[in-house]
Amino acid sequence: MRVIKGDTLILSVIMMIMAGCGMIARYDLSAYRADVVPGELKKAIESYWGTSGRVDFEEARRLFLKEEKTGNPLARMWVARAYYRGRMGFPRDEERAQRMAQEVIDEVRMLAEKGIVEAMFLMGVCYREGLGVDINYKEAVYWLKKGADNGLPEAMNNLGLMYSTGRGTHQDYEKAVFWFRKGAEKGDPGAMNNLGGMYLKGTGVPLDYEKALFWFRRGAEMEDPLAMFNLGLLYDMGIGVSRDFDRAVYWYRKGAEKGEALAMYNLAWMYIEGRGVPRDYKKAMFWFKKGAEKGDPMAMFNLGMMYENGMGVDQDYKKAIHWYEKAAEEGFEPAVERLKELKELIESPVIGNTFSGFC
Repeated sequence: MRVIKGDTLILSVIMMIMAGCGMIARYDLSAYRADVVPGELKKAIESYWGTSGRVDFEEARRLFLKEEKTGNPLARMWVARAYYRGRMGFPRDEERAQRMAQEVIDEVRMLAEKGIVEAMFLMGVCYREGLGVDINYKEAVYWLKKGADNGLPEAMNNLGLMYSTGRGTHQDYEKAVFWFRKGAEKGDPGAMNNLGGMYLKGTGVPLDYEKALFWFRRGAEMEDPLAMFNLGLLYDMGIGVSRDFDRAVYWYRKGAEKGEALAMYNLAWMYIEGRGVPRDYKKAMFWFKKGAEKGDPMAMFNLGMMYENGMGVDQDYKKAIHWYEKAAEEGFEPAVERLKELKELIESPVIGNTFSGFC
Protein backbone atom coordinates (compact mmCIF):
# COMPACT_ATOMS: atom_id res chain seq x y z
CA MET A 1 0.00 0.00 0.00
CA ARG A 2 1.20 3.52 -0.68
CA VAL A 3 0.48 7.04 0.53
CA ILE A 4 0.83 10.20 -1.52
CA LYS A 5 1.31 13.84 -0.69
CA GLY A 6 0.52 16.26 -3.44
CA ASP A 7 1.52 16.42 -7.08
CA THR A 8 4.90 14.72 -6.87
CA LEU A 9 5.80 13.82 -3.29
CA ILE A 10 5.42 10.12 -2.42
CA LEU A 11 5.67 8.76 1.12
CA SER A 12 5.53 5.12 2.22
CA VAL A 13 3.47 3.98 5.19
CA ILE A 14 4.21 0.25 5.36
CA MET A 15 6.61 -0.30 2.41
CA MET A 16 8.45 1.11 0.26
CA ILE A 17 -8.49 17.17 -25.04
CA MET A 18 -8.18 16.89 -27.77
CA ALA A 19 -6.56 20.25 -28.60
CA GLY A 20 -6.92 21.22 -32.23
CA CYS A 21 -3.94 20.60 -34.48
CA GLY A 22 -4.79 23.49 -36.80
CA MET A 23 -3.71 27.11 -36.64
CA ILE A 24 -4.23 28.88 -33.30
CA ALA A 25 -5.23 32.53 -33.40
CA ARG A 26 -2.71 35.00 -31.99
CA TYR A 27 -3.99 36.03 -28.57
CA ASP A 28 -4.15 39.70 -27.57
CA LEU A 29 -1.98 39.73 -24.45
CA SER A 30 -2.71 43.40 -23.89
CA ALA A 31 -6.23 42.40 -22.83
CA TYR A 32 -4.82 40.92 -19.62
CA ARG A 33 -4.54 42.96 -16.44
CA ALA A 34 -2.79 41.73 -13.31
CA ASP A 35 -6.07 41.37 -11.43
CA VAL A 36 -8.20 39.92 -14.24
CA VAL A 37 -8.21 36.67 -16.21
CA PRO A 38 -10.96 35.58 -18.60
CA GLY A 39 -13.97 34.27 -16.70
CA GLU A 40 -14.03 30.87 -18.39
CA LEU A 41 -10.35 30.28 -17.67
CA LYS A 42 -10.83 31.31 -14.04
CA LYS A 43 -13.72 28.84 -13.71
CA ALA A 44 -11.65 26.10 -15.34
CA ILE A 45 -8.76 26.61 -12.91
CA GLU A 46 -11.13 26.68 -9.92
CA SER A 47 -12.80 23.47 -11.10
CA TYR A 48 -9.43 21.76 -11.52
CA TRP A 49 -8.10 22.70 -8.09
CA GLY A 50 -11.42 22.50 -6.28
CA THR A 51 -11.26 26.06 -4.98
CA SER A 52 -14.75 26.51 -6.42
CA GLY A 53 -15.98 24.10 -3.74
CA ARG A 54 -15.06 20.73 -5.24
CA VAL A 55 -12.72 19.21 -7.80
CA ASP A 56 -14.49 18.72 -11.13
CA PHE A 57 -12.09 17.49 -13.83
CA GLU A 58 -14.80 17.09 -16.45
CA GLU A 59 -15.92 20.71 -16.13
CA ALA A 60 -12.30 21.90 -15.99
CA ARG A 61 -11.51 19.99 -19.18
CA ARG A 62 -14.55 21.44 -20.97
CA LEU A 63 -13.69 24.99 -20.00
CA PHE A 64 -9.96 24.72 -20.70
CA LEU A 65 -10.70 23.40 -24.19
CA LYS A 66 -13.27 26.13 -24.80
CA GLU A 67 -10.81 28.85 -23.77
CA GLU A 68 -7.92 27.15 -25.59
CA LYS A 69 -9.79 27.54 -28.87
CA THR A 70 -9.55 31.32 -28.45
CA GLY A 71 -5.76 31.05 -28.55
CA ASN A 72 -5.36 31.92 -24.86
CA PRO A 73 -1.75 30.89 -24.05
CA LEU A 74 -2.56 30.09 -20.41
CA ALA A 75 -5.38 27.76 -21.42
CA ARG A 76 -3.14 26.15 -24.03
CA MET A 77 -0.41 25.60 -21.44
CA TRP A 78 -2.96 24.03 -19.11
CA VAL A 79 -3.99 21.65 -21.88
CA ALA A 80 -0.32 20.88 -22.58
CA ARG A 81 0.19 20.09 -18.90
CA ALA A 82 -2.86 17.82 -18.92
CA TYR A 83 -1.36 15.84 -21.79
CA TYR A 84 2.03 15.81 -20.08
CA ARG A 85 0.62 14.25 -16.93
CA GLY A 86 -2.37 12.36 -18.29
CA ARG A 87 -4.83 14.37 -16.21
CA MET A 88 -8.48 15.42 -16.69
CA GLY A 89 -9.17 12.50 -19.01
CA PHE A 90 -6.44 13.47 -21.47
CA PRO A 91 -4.21 10.63 -22.68
CA ARG A 92 -0.61 10.87 -21.52
CA ASP A 93 1.35 12.25 -24.49
CA GLU A 94 4.61 13.92 -23.49
CA GLU A 95 5.72 14.65 -27.06
CA ARG A 96 2.50 16.50 -27.86
CA ALA A 97 2.61 18.29 -24.54
CA GLN A 98 6.15 19.56 -25.14
CA ARG A 99 5.27 20.75 -28.63
CA MET A 100 2.24 22.68 -27.34
CA ALA A 101 4.16 24.14 -24.39
CA GLN A 102 7.05 25.36 -26.53
CA GLU A 103 4.58 27.22 -28.75
CA VAL A 104 3.27 29.36 -25.87
CA ILE A 105 5.99 29.43 -23.20
CA ASP A 106 7.22 32.91 -24.22
CA GLU A 107 3.71 34.33 -24.03
CA VAL A 108 3.14 32.72 -20.63
CA ARG A 109 6.41 34.25 -19.43
CA MET A 110 5.33 37.69 -20.70
CA LEU A 111 2.09 37.39 -18.76
CA ALA A 112 3.93 36.27 -15.62
CA GLU A 113 6.25 39.28 -15.88
CA LYS A 114 3.18 41.46 -16.36
CA GLY A 115 1.88 40.29 -12.96
CA ILE A 116 -0.67 37.63 -13.92
CA VAL A 117 -0.53 35.25 -10.96
CA GLU A 118 -1.90 32.26 -12.90
CA ALA A 119 0.97 32.71 -15.35
CA MET A 120 3.46 32.85 -12.45
CA PHE A 121 2.15 29.49 -11.27
CA LEU A 122 2.44 27.95 -14.75
CA MET A 123 6.01 29.21 -15.15
CA GLY A 124 6.84 27.64 -11.79
CA VAL A 125 5.46 24.21 -12.62
CA CYS A 126 6.90 24.31 -16.15
CA TYR A 127 10.38 24.86 -14.72
CA ARG A 128 9.79 22.15 -12.13
CA GLU A 129 8.57 19.58 -14.66
CA GLY A 130 10.65 20.58 -17.67
CA LEU A 131 7.58 21.42 -19.76
CA GLY A 132 8.48 23.77 -22.61
CA VAL A 133 11.73 24.67 -20.80
CA ASP A 134 14.67 22.85 -19.24
CA ILE A 135 14.15 21.81 -15.62
CA ASN A 136 15.35 24.56 -13.31
CA TYR A 137 14.22 24.19 -9.72
CA LYS A 138 15.49 27.60 -8.63
CA GLU A 139 13.40 29.28 -11.33
CA ALA A 140 10.48 27.11 -10.27
CA VAL A 141 10.78 28.31 -6.69
CA TYR A 142 11.13 31.92 -7.88
CA TRP A 143 7.88 31.88 -9.84
CA LEU A 144 5.92 29.80 -7.32
CA LYS A 145 7.01 32.17 -4.55
CA LYS A 146 5.79 35.15 -6.58
CA GLY A 147 2.45 33.45 -7.13
CA ALA A 148 2.17 32.46 -3.47
CA ASP A 149 3.06 35.96 -2.27
CA ASN A 150 0.28 37.25 -4.51
CA GLY A 151 -2.26 35.00 -2.79
CA LEU A 152 -2.64 32.12 -5.27
CA PRO A 153 -3.54 28.94 -3.31
CA GLU A 154 -2.14 26.45 -5.87
CA ALA A 155 1.16 28.34 -5.89
CA MET A 156 1.25 28.12 -2.08
CA ASN A 157 0.68 24.38 -2.24
CA ASN A 158 3.35 23.78 -4.87
CA LEU A 159 5.83 26.06 -3.11
CA GLY A 160 5.28 23.89 -0.05
CA LEU A 161 6.24 20.88 -2.15
CA MET A 162 9.49 22.54 -3.17
CA TYR A 163 10.39 23.17 0.47
CA SER A 164 9.41 19.63 1.48
CA THR A 165 11.60 18.05 -1.23
CA GLY A 166 14.44 20.59 -1.07
CA ARG A 167 14.27 21.28 -4.80
CA GLY A 168 15.53 24.71 -5.78
CA THR A 169 15.86 25.68 -2.13
CA HIS A 170 17.07 24.23 1.15
CA GLN A 171 14.79 21.55 2.54
CA ASP A 172 12.63 23.08 5.24
CA TYR A 173 9.65 21.08 6.49
CA GLU A 174 8.38 23.89 8.69
CA LYS A 175 8.19 26.24 5.70
CA ALA A 176 6.52 23.46 3.73
CA VAL A 177 3.88 23.16 6.45
CA PHE A 178 3.50 26.95 6.51
CA TRP A 179 2.68 27.09 2.79
CA PHE A 180 0.52 23.97 2.82
CA ARG A 181 -1.50 25.48 5.66
CA LYS A 182 -1.80 28.82 3.86
CA GLY A 183 -3.09 27.05 0.75
CA ALA A 184 -5.43 24.83 2.77
CA GLU A 185 -6.91 27.81 4.61
CA LYS A 186 -7.58 29.44 1.24
CA GLY A 187 -9.57 26.38 0.17
CA ASP A 188 -7.07 24.39 -1.92
CA PRO A 189 -7.87 20.65 -1.40
CA GLY A 190 -4.43 19.62 -2.69
CA ALA A 191 -2.84 21.67 0.08
CA MET A 192 -5.25 20.05 2.56
CA ASN A 193 -4.03 16.67 1.39
CA ASN A 194 -0.38 17.67 1.72
CA LEU A 195 -0.91 19.14 5.17
CA GLY A 196 -2.57 15.88 6.19
CA GLY A 197 0.50 14.04 4.92
CA MET A 198 2.81 16.16 7.07
CA TYR A 199 0.75 15.34 10.18
CA LEU A 200 0.69 11.67 9.19
CA LYS A 201 4.48 11.49 9.12
CA GLY A 202 5.17 14.05 11.84
CA THR A 203 7.22 16.09 9.39
CA GLY A 204 7.49 19.79 10.20
CA VAL A 205 4.74 19.28 12.80
CA PRO A 206 4.23 16.84 15.69
CA LEU A 207 2.84 13.46 14.59
CA ASP A 208 -0.94 13.72 14.86
CA TYR A 209 -3.19 11.12 13.22
CA GLU A 210 -6.36 12.98 14.15
CA LYS A 211 -5.20 16.10 12.32
CA ALA A 212 -4.04 13.97 9.39
CA LEU A 213 -7.51 12.44 9.24
CA PHE A 214 -9.11 15.88 9.50
CA TRP A 215 -7.18 17.32 6.56
CA PHE A 216 -7.45 14.22 4.37
CA ARG A 217 -11.19 14.21 4.98
CA ARG A 218 -11.46 17.94 4.16
CA GLY A 219 -9.64 17.38 0.90
CA ALA A 220 -11.60 14.22 0.07
CA GLU A 221 -14.93 15.92 0.69
CA MET A 222 -13.85 18.51 -1.88
CA GLU A 223 -13.18 15.55 -4.20
CA ASP A 224 -9.41 15.77 -4.36
CA PRO A 225 -8.42 12.29 -5.65
CA LEU A 226 -5.17 12.05 -3.67
CA ALA A 227 -6.96 12.99 -0.46
CA MET A 228 -9.55 10.30 -1.24
CA PHE A 229 -6.73 7.80 -1.69
CA ASN A 230 -5.04 8.80 1.57
CA LEU A 231 -8.30 8.74 3.51
CA GLY A 232 -8.92 5.25 2.16
CA LEU A 233 -5.43 4.26 3.28
CA LEU A 234 -6.09 5.42 6.84
CA TYR A 235 -9.22 3.25 7.01
CA ASP A 236 -7.37 0.37 5.33
CA MET A 237 -4.50 0.48 7.83
CA GLY A 238 -6.48 1.60 10.87
CA ILE A 239 -4.40 4.75 11.33
CA GLY A 240 -6.19 7.35 13.46
CA VAL A 241 -9.46 5.45 12.98
CA SER A 242 -10.83 1.98 13.56
CA ARG A 243 -9.86 -0.31 10.70
CA ASP A 244 -12.72 -0.37 8.21
CA PHE A 245 -12.21 -2.13 4.88
CA ASP A 246 -15.62 -1.09 3.59
CA ARG A 247 -14.78 2.58 4.00
CA ALA A 248 -11.31 1.99 2.60
CA VAL A 249 -12.83 0.51 -0.55
CA TYR A 250 -15.32 3.38 -0.74
CA TRP A 251 -12.58 6.04 -0.76
CA TYR A 252 -10.21 4.06 -2.98
CA ARG A 253 -13.02 3.68 -5.49
CA LYS A 254 -13.84 7.38 -5.34
CA GLY A 255 -10.20 8.27 -5.98
CA ALA A 256 -9.88 5.65 -8.73
CA GLU A 257 -12.97 6.92 -10.50
CA LYS A 258 -11.41 10.40 -10.36
CA GLY A 259 -8.41 9.03 -12.24
CA GLU A 260 -5.89 8.58 -9.41
CA ALA A 261 -3.55 5.69 -10.32
CA LEU A 262 -2.58 4.99 -6.70
CA ALA A 263 -6.21 4.53 -5.73
CA MET A 264 -6.65 2.19 -8.69
CA TYR A 265 -3.66 0.16 -7.50
CA ASN A 266 -4.89 -0.22 -3.94
CA LEU A 267 -8.45 -0.93 -5.06
CA ALA A 268 -7.10 -3.75 -7.24
CA TRP A 269 -5.40 -5.19 -4.16
CA MET A 270 -8.62 -5.09 -2.19
CA TYR A 271 -10.17 -7.29 -4.89
CA ILE A 272 -7.19 -9.66 -4.88
CA GLU A 273 -7.30 -10.09 -1.12
CA GLY A 274 -11.07 -9.88 -0.70
CA ARG A 275 -10.93 -7.03 1.81
CA GLY A 276 -14.09 -4.93 1.89
CA VAL A 277 -15.24 -6.59 -1.34
CA PRO A 278 -15.61 -10.21 -2.51
CA ARG A 279 -12.39 -11.58 -4.01
CA ASP A 280 -12.54 -10.94 -7.73
CA TYR A 281 -9.46 -11.33 -9.91
CA LYS A 282 -11.20 -9.93 -13.00
CA LYS A 283 -11.97 -6.67 -11.21
CA ALA A 284 -8.42 -6.60 -9.88
CA MET A 285 -7.24 -6.98 -13.49
CA PHE A 286 -9.51 -4.12 -14.53
CA TRP A 287 -8.04 -1.71 -11.99
CA PHE A 288 -4.43 -2.79 -12.49
CA LYS A 289 -4.91 -2.18 -16.20
CA LYS A 290 -6.44 1.24 -15.59
CA GLY A 291 -3.48 2.14 -13.39
CA ALA A 292 -1.00 0.78 -15.93
CA GLU A 293 -2.59 2.91 -18.63
CA LYS A 294 -2.00 5.92 -16.36
CA GLY A 295 1.72 5.11 -16.33
CA ASP A 296 2.01 3.45 -12.88
CA PRO A 297 4.92 0.95 -13.12
CA MET A 298 3.76 -1.10 -10.12
CA ALA A 299 0.36 -1.57 -11.76
CA MET A 300 2.15 -2.57 -14.98
CA PHE A 301 4.22 -5.11 -13.07
CA ASN A 302 1.24 -6.62 -11.29
CA LEU A 303 -0.73 -6.73 -14.53
CA GLY A 304 2.15 -8.78 -15.90
CA MET A 305 1.87 -11.05 -12.88
CA MET A 306 -1.84 -11.58 -13.51
CA TYR A 307 -1.15 -12.62 -17.11
CA GLU A 308 1.78 -14.81 -16.12
CA ASN A 309 -0.18 -16.64 -13.46
CA GLY A 310 -3.55 -16.72 -15.24
CA MET A 311 -5.42 -14.83 -12.52
CA GLY A 312 -8.67 -13.32 -13.79
CA VAL A 313 -7.49 -13.95 -17.33
CA ASP A 314 -6.13 -16.78 -19.46
CA GLN A 315 -2.43 -17.34 -18.88
CA ASP A 316 -0.51 -15.41 -21.52
CA TYR A 317 3.26 -15.13 -21.30
CA LYS A 318 3.48 -12.74 -24.25
CA LYS A 319 1.19 -10.25 -22.55
CA ALA A 320 3.02 -10.77 -19.27
CA ILE A 321 6.31 -9.94 -20.99
CA HIS A 322 4.72 -6.88 -22.60
CA TRP A 323 3.72 -5.42 -19.25
CA TYR A 324 7.00 -6.36 -17.56
CA GLU A 325 8.81 -4.56 -20.37
CA LYS A 326 6.61 -1.50 -19.91
CA ALA A 327 7.33 -1.47 -16.17
CA ALA A 328 11.05 -2.00 -16.81
CA GLU A 329 11.05 0.98 -19.19
CA GLU A 330 9.77 3.06 -16.28
CA GLY A 331 12.76 1.93 -14.21
CA PHE A 332 10.92 -0.56 -11.99
CA GLU A 333 13.69 -2.99 -11.03
CA PRO A 334 11.54 -6.02 -10.01
CA ALA A 335 10.15 -6.00 -13.56
CA VAL A 336 13.66 -6.19 -15.01
CA GLU A 337 14.44 -9.20 -12.83
CA ARG A 338 11.13 -10.97 -13.51
CA LEU A 339 11.43 -10.34 -17.24
CA LYS A 340 14.75 -12.17 -17.29
CA GLU A 341 13.38 -15.04 -15.19
CA LEU A 342 10.27 -15.47 -17.33
CA LYS A 343 12.22 -15.48 -20.58
CA GLU A 344 14.53 -18.14 -19.14
CA LEU A 345 11.50 -20.14 -18.01
CA ILE A 346 9.92 -19.99 -21.47
CA GLU A 347 13.15 -21.09 -23.12
CA SER A 348 13.60 -24.06 -20.76
CA PRO A 349 12.53 -27.55 -22.01
CA VAL A 350 9.92 -27.96 -19.25
CA ILE A 351 7.73 -25.26 -17.77
CA GLY A 352 6.70 -26.32 -14.29
CA ASN A 353 3.83 -25.11 -12.16
CA THR A 354 5.41 -21.99 -10.77
CA PHE A 355 3.76 -18.97 -9.21
CA SER A 356 5.28 -15.51 -9.29
CA GLY A 357 4.81 -13.00 -6.49
CA PHE A 358 3.24 -9.55 -6.66
CA CYS A 359 4.51 -6.15 -5.57
